Amino acid sequence: MQTHFLSGKTTLLEGLTHFQTLEMTSPEGLTHFQTLEMTSPEGLIHFQTLETTLPEGLTHFQTLEMTSPEGLTHFQTLETTSPEGLIHFQTLETTSPAGWIHFPSG
Repeated sequence: MQTHFLSGKTTLLEGLTHFQTLEMTSPEGLTHFQTLEMTSPEGLIHFQTLETTLPEGLTHFQTLEMTSPEGLTHFQTLETTSPEGLIHFQTLETTSPAGWIHFPSG
């Protein structure tokens, strides 16, 4: 079983902060876990988590959250499980600076 683990944090001169964690296990059952966080000089915050497990039963989980300088918040969650019983769950939420909330789920 091969296991690869990587964790790193980088801060650029412009003020950009990048944080990433990556873990992979192969080949019997591939496990992938990744965390990515970025902050731009303008104040944009990007957070993403991705986890994938193969091949016995595919499990996919992804979370994406973004906050813009204007106050816009975007949050998305996607989860898929296969093949025994397919489960699909997706949530998308957006909040505007005026306070308007948009939340569709399907």
